[in-house]
Order: sequence, then C-alpha cells, then structure tokens
Amino acid sequence: MADGRSRGFAHIEFASIADATSVVEASKTSSFKILDRELKVDYAPPRFQHTPEPYHVLYVSEFVGNEEELRSAMKDYGSSITKVTLSSFFSLLSLASS
Repeated sequence: MADGRSRGFAHIEFASIADATSVVEASKTSSFKILDRELKVDYAPPRFQHTPEPYHVLYVSEFVGNEEELRSAMKDYGSSITKVTLSSFFSLLSLASS
C-alpha cells in the first residue's frame, strides 16, 4: 500500500530454520498480536512445495500493519530476522502484471 502498511500478510525471513521453528512453536502456546489482532504464523515453503515443512521463511497472515509493528510483535526473535516482506492486494496485482 502507499502508506507502507500490509493488508493481509507478510513473509519473515530468519537466519536459520531453527530460529524460524522457535517462532512457530512459540505461536502455538502464546499468540503474536498487532492492534489486538492475533497473527497466524506458519512456514512459507519455497514455491511449488505444497506442504509447510520447517523452512527459514515464515508466512504471517491476519496481519495489518507496517514492518516496524511486525518486528515489534516478534521482538523476542528480532536478532535472527534477516528480511521482512510486506504483501498487499496491490503488490500481488503488480506481480501478476509483470
């Protein structure tokens, strides 16, 4: 979006599969929240791999916010986050048209 806020999901890349796995496991016992919305966290497997197996990139859905808010929600794991990619309906449209 023009304001830098996601409208649905994001991808968070971690330094290792172990770091990403610790976030997924933590999300099973206590939720990550932004603006009182519970985030859904799962592995984001490489394209064309249809089963979410442990992978160093996580898919975050139910997300409305910006990168700073997402990093804040994941503050306990921030030192191992290497990249955050915010996605929106409009970024998907631009990918489809390219």
